[in-house]
Amino acid sequence: MSDAHESQATDTVTERIPVLGVRFDALTMPTLIERLDREVARGERFRIAFANPEFVMESRKSAFLRRYLAMTRYTLADGIGIVWAARRSGGRLPQRVTGTDFTERLAELCSRRGYSLFLLGGKPGVAEEARARLLSTHPGLRVVGSMDGYFDNDESVVDAINQARPTFLMVCLGNPMQEDWIEKHFDRLDVQVAFGNGGALDFCSGRVARAPQWMMRFSLEWLHRLSRDFTWRRIRRQTRLVGFVALVLARQLSATGKTISRVSE
Repeated sequence: MSDAHESQATDTVTERIPVLGVRFDALTMPTLIERLDREVARGERFRIAFANPEFVMESRKSAFLRRYLAMTRYTLADGIGIVWAARRSGGRLPQRVTGTDFTERLAELCSRRGYSLFLLGGKPGVAEEARARLLSTHPGLRVVGSMDGYFDNDESVVDAINQARPTFLMVCLGNPMQEDWIEKHFDRLDVQVAFGNGGALDFCSGRVARAPQWMMRFSLEWLHRLSRDFTWRRIRRQTRLVGFVALVLARQLSATGKTISRVSE
């Protein structure tokens, strides 16, 4: 199926807010779930993406990621930093729509409507543990397959997915590997909706604890993750957030300066 068909317009036009070259759909979680339900019921086939500030910064260096995000049906603001950046540039995203929260809402939708789900990624055992927890909390849910991300043969994975024929395929290989995998195989996959979801399986399995409610309320999950994983790898990832904030502010100052210049002419 061609990307042109995949990215066709839906019934309702969604406002798309640009953040450093990536356009985000101004959707709430309930509206996203409603859209997916309607479009899947019509037999449509497409991809969605969850992008946080780190993903946006990575896309600035990767032509592939920019193309990928441009062709998704929906690109969601996975983090308060994206919502903040949109406001600084004069746009408005109604809320963050995180991939971790989406997993639970998607499981609810699937159990209610009879859609099926395939979980791909994570360390050995993680996808299976996530499957068990989802099945225990969402009666009637059909998780038709679960495989870890440590595979050598893509064809065997594609075959397993196509035998299961899931409605939704969640790929958790980390960015940009998961997007690259989806891009390479999407046309041959017998699925309706595919999406990358980073470390969502780790949270869903219970191996990694989410931040306390008060920290989530104040959008401090990043601080919770840093406190639990105070490594150079995590610190380097946090420096990208600093770069993201600096770039957003620089763009805003530049735009303000140009406006003042035009007014004074």
